Amino acid sequence: MALDVEIKKMTLNFTKDKVVKYVASANRGNVVQWDKLVNIIHLESGIAKQQVRSVIATLVDSMAVYLSEGHGVRLDDFGTFLPAVVSDSADTADKAGVKRVKVTFMPSKALRDMVSGISISTENQYVSSGGSGDSGGVTPPSGGGGELE
Repeated sequence: MALDVEIKKMTLNFTKDKVVKYVASANRGNVVQWDKLVNIIHLESGIAKQQVRSVIATLVDSMAVYLSEGHGVRLDDFGTFLPAVVSDSADTADKAGVKRVKVTFMPSKALRDMVSGISISTENQYVSSGGSGDSGGVTPPSGGGGELE
């Protein structure tokens, strides 16, 4: 199965000339829910569903503890979760502050290599046969900012 990618037209309305650009965007499938993931692990490993639920819940709880203490958590060939903060820059140190705390994920090389090998299926409704720069007859959207059609 391939990752479905669609080419989308984007109009940069914040530019004087309302520049049109094209960008590839992944058409993501549904998010795999907890029960389905538990069932897949159960079927692949032979471990009872309740044990799978318990192990995953303990993993998540343990990760939350370590992350809240400022530690990163590495899961071998999967990747590393790191605590991070979002803040605005300030002219003086006393005005600088944390807006929010977040968790960042850095995939392992093994995971990056696995994902880079995924085949891609592209649907491009904007390909023009004449090479005249035709955008397929689609007019740019109106409004402010960059917009995707």
